[in-house]
Amino acid sequence: MPVHSAVFSLLHRRFATDPYPTYALEIFCRSSTSNRGASLEDRHLLLPLPTLFRRSWLLVRRIDSPPTLHCAAVVLPSEEIEVLEQEVKALQAQVAELQKKSEAEAAAKASAKRSELQQEMVETGFIRQAVLQQQASLVNVQSALSRLTMTEPGAPHATSIRLGTDLKERWATLMQMKPIKLQAAQFYLKERGRFVDDTSAFSYSTRFVEQGGCYCGQVYDIVPFEGVSSVKLVYDALFHYFANMEIRVTESLGDITIREDDGSSEPGISQCRFVSYLSNGPLLEMNSIICSEFKETDNEFGDGGAVGIFTEDYVDQDDLYPYVPEKRIRQDATVVTQVRSHLRKIKNDKGVEEERPIVVMQRWAYCKIHTPKWPLSPALIHEIREKSSHWGDVKLDAVRERVYRSPR
Repeated sequence: MPVHSAVFSLLHRRFATDPYPTYALEIFCRSSTSNRGASLEDRHLLLPLPTLFRRSWLLVRRIDSPPTLHCAAVVLPSEEIEVLEQEVKALQAQVAELQKKSEAEAAAKASAKRSELQQEMVETGFIRQAVLQQQASLVNVQSALSRLTMTEPGAPHATSIRLGTDLKERWATLMQMKPIKLQAAQFYLKERGRFVDDTSAFSYSTRFVEQGGCYCGQVYDIVPFEGVSSVKLVYDALFHYFANMEIRVTESLGDITIREDDGSSEPGISQCRFVSYLSNGPLLEMNSIICSEFKETDNEFGDGGAVGIFTEDYVDQDDLYPYVPEKRIRQDATVVTQVRSHLRKIKNDKGVEEERPIVVMQRWAYCKIHTPKWPLSPALIHEIREKSSHWGDVKLDAVRERVYRSPR
């Protein structure tokens, strides 16, 4: 077979099965003018392949040479190289220009962000200052209220109680006073708790020494009884405490407390005089009038449900049972307690919100310890003040104990 035919046959077979042969071929891309002087040497054959390379020639090793792996080498014309170099320079210039634009845009964005942050800082400063001004205004109001509490520490609904020696006149005075006290107590508690959640536990207390030197304390709290829906149950627990107050105080505080009244009382009203023998020697005396009432429906201050009311107020002057300031330290107490049921929204086991009744006790108390007529040590004065503030805790513990031990 002629050499040309053999080469064409080989090329046909190789390019039909593998468009990119990797052996037995050496490809040299040259211009057509440079190949005019080429000659067929011993082991090489120069063939034109216009379909593959328009301006190139294919140099193929003779088929009788042993197969050898060769890499393709491409030689481009100088004109094309210059064109490509110019294109590369143009692309590099475009890249540099784009980098400059990107850096300029990033700098502009950073400057704008910095200006925006500075403006936000200024605005935040103004807002913070406005908030501080509002807080300062609120604190000023609280300070004014504290000052008012110290100058007028008594309860707004408190009235002066003066009792003579005639028993009929004494009880006539107390019976006439009872409805006034109860109504004033309900009105005061309604206004005091107007902006307070009446189904969540809450407590506020303050202590101070008034201008006359007497030690005073005030407390307002809301006590929910979880799992209790009977107002009468809590009311009865409070009534039981007042009937046995001296026993409970003695057991809880450790100071022997006795009741000195004559046992006379009327429905829903009683006079209680207590004397406590403090552990360090001095005696503490109280003379109070306790009024109580339970109503199945309350449309005046409530939502028509049941309500229980207790009021405690001290006697200013008692001609039959006068105070003994030379031997005893006088303690005055004004307390209003209300028990009623409220609806509270809670989630059941399925996660659905529903309303359930809950009994809540609302209480406001004011206590005043008069300055003794004889000198006392600072430690003893501190003990007296601390124990006076615990009487309310004793009451609350007693009520809770009785409520949760009773069948509901």
